[in-house]
Amino acid sequence: MLQAFLRDRYQITLSRGGLRHWLHRHGFSWTRPTYVLAKADPVRQAAFREELATLKKGHRL
Repeated sequence: MLQAFLRDRYQITLSRGGLRHWLHRHGFSWTRPTYVLAKADPVRQAAFREELATLKKGHRL
């Protein structure tokens, strides 16, 4: 996404590796985006994690 932004906005073309090195030299890191649900319900998330753990152990609910 950053490569496309730089190309479209500033007409700068960098390879993925070159961009990663530039970011590192300037104190940034190259990571994949993560997503956070703004309206997530912590109680329902905890219940889901428990149910998933049970399913992974091979038990049916």
